[in-house]
This record gives sequence, structure tokens and C-alpha cells, in this order.
Amino acid sequence: MLKKLLYIPIITLVILSSSSFGQQHHFEGKDYNRSLLGMSNFTDLDMILYGKAVVTDGDSLRISGRRIRLLGIDAPELKQKCINNIGLFYLCGQKSKNVLLRKISSKIIICRFKNTDRYGRVLSVCWVDKININSWLVTNGYAVAYRRYSSAFIKDEMKARSTKKGLWSGEFEMPESWRQNNR
Repeated sequence: MLKKLLYIPIITLVILSSSSFGQQHHFEGKDYNRSLLGMSNFTDLDMILYGKAVVTDGDSLRISGRRIRLLGIDAPELKQKCINNIGLFYLCGQKSKNVLLRKISSKIIICRFKNTDRYGRVLSVCWVDKININSWLVTNGYAVAYRRYSSAFIKDEMKARSTKKGLWSGEFEMPESWRQNNR
């Protein structure tokens, strides 16, 4: 009986350490999960954070309590108003948040990061179902390429602009400019 009781804490420890408890990992060497997740280009220096996410706005998430800022993109602020294709005002920041929420709802999000910003947020490129969330938001016009920090999503923005998707179907102020004018 005592022997069985001693195994319980050991088994519990093994389960917790082998699960996604903590959900922050360094990948070492080759890992079949990388290719399975569509991330075979990751290096051993990349940090991975994954789990179910809470959406805080159109370009920010929380996973396991860690604040994540989607790198290289800028979504409208929650209180920001834009004009749609028929001339009506709408809360475009709230729209971006809601679209992101629907896209990742109850799914496992995988984020790759190497750095944090001045607010302590983890700067990341994230995926859901092998789809690059950062790119998807910009391509569909729910965020813009944040050129100050990255050139990675400029082509996605050009595509959204040329097809008049999302923000590009009407009128809007660039989120960075809106923040400067409304804080």
C-alpha cells in the first residue's frame, strides 16, 4: 500500500512535465512536430509558446498568462472608428478583435518569438491550423503591415488594398496615427 502511495506523486510529476504544462519550450534537434505544424523552418534558438489564447484586441493575445503582441502588424484600436464601403461608421478595432476571436476560437495557437517589447509583451508570429495569423489578418484587411518594425507583411497589405478587403474597402486612419491623435 505504501509503495502504491509513493508512485502517485512520481506519476503526477511525470504527467505534468510531459504535458503542455507551462507551455513554453525550446525545440532541440529535429522534431517531427515542427513539420506536422507547418513550422519546419524554425531554428533551435526559437522559443515557442502555445496553448488556447484569449484575444485582447486585433493584434494582441494572452496564452498561459503571457501577453503576446503579433509582430509586424498593427490592427485598429478598440475605440477606433472607420468608414465602411457604404459610408457608415463602425468600430473597426472591435471588428478586428471579433474576427481574430472567431478565427482562433477554442483552438491551440502556436507562437514563435525571440524578443519582447518595451511593455513586456512577447513579440510573436502565431499560427492556428497551420495558418499564419499575422499574415491572415493583414491579407484580409483587418490589420496593416507595421512597417516600423517589420517588412514581412507588406505584400499581404498590398494584396488586401488591391482587392479592397476589410479596412481597405472604405476609409480609415492608420492605427499608429490614430493612437498618436487620440491618447
